[in-house]
Amino acid sequence: MLDEFKNKSEPARHEEIGNMLEGIRRRELEAAKIFIALGQEVRREVEKSIGGALGDDMDTRGLYSAEGSISLIGSNDNGLVRTAAFLEAIHDAPSPDKVIDAGCGALCLLGLAATTFHGSRVEAVELNPFSVAVAQRFVELAGYKDAIHFQTGDATTCTFPEADFDCLMTETFYFGLLEEPGIQIIKNLNRYLKPGGSTVPSKVAVSTTINMTFGREERGERQLLTTLDLAKITDDIITGTTVHTIPSSGGPDLYINAQADFIGPRDQAMLTRDRDREREKFTTLLTSPRRLRNFRTYDFLDRDEENARIRVRVKYKAGTINGDRENIKVSVERI
Repeated sequence: MLDEFKNKSEPARHEEIGNMLEGIRRRELEAAKIFIALGQEVRREVEKSIGGALGDDMDTRGLYSAEGSISLIGSNDNGLVRTAAFLEAIHDAPSPDKVIDAGCGALCLLGLAATTFHGSRVEAVELNPFSVAVAQRFVELAGYKDAIHFQTGDATTCTFPEADFDCLMTETFYFGLLEEPGIQIIKNLNRYLKPGGSTVPSKVAVSTTINMTFGREERGERQLLTTLDLAKITDDIITGTTVHTIPSSGGPDLYINAQADFIGPRDQAMLTRDRDREREKFTTLLTSPRRLRNFRTYDFLDRDEENARIRVRVKYKAGTINGDRENIKVSVERI
């Protein structure tokens, strides 16, 4: 596949990459598989050419490897839904001339999309040096070497000379805004946006839900905790209060989840699924079985009681690694 791609003219390679990205935007799994297969061949070519010169593909902080970041683009339906939502948001963005792709991964997917859809100039930032090498080669083969510039570094601390960007893009978000540093990245880099510049995602709506038994489907409706306007964000602390009615309390086995709905630059829902454009939910437990089992705070919940009302207060640091409970504070009281 790669040799055949190399032998095509640059306009033909532009067209082929554009067709793949458009297919992914339309959630065509076959287009995603072809794009991934081409990317993996480029990764193997780079790996063979540089050997171990750039060290281990997986950095010491445990971020995604080049191979993993390529596979996550859409090797299954869940990955495809996520990727398609980001490409759709970029496609609908207000024609950005200059953009940042923060945490670009091994194929610089969002940057390529901005260049393909809008002719944007891209500054791509990636912490993993091997992923940067793969992305540079992939972009070169795609014929966009002059449009996309790479910086190896940490997007939570890196700098640019001036605030002249129209759009900041990053897909470094995980369930409930935990695990990955998307909020910290945007907090650092949104100062380089022009007045009126946009981010992808544009906003994040964080909600809480209740599970009565670990591993089972959630009980009760989602309640909005807070909405973050990412282009204006100055803090990485997520905080708020919600009220829930519990259908049947189930005693102290109560689990509180955070969910994140992402919204694009034209206020469109992102991370959608199915044709009704229902918002895809990204959920993570804010409280763990070990913390809650026999936890005194919940003794007021009678296992046989129905429709109990509780107030949940949540405060946690975005990007907190799973299990780091020092940065996650949850309290519950009966109303």
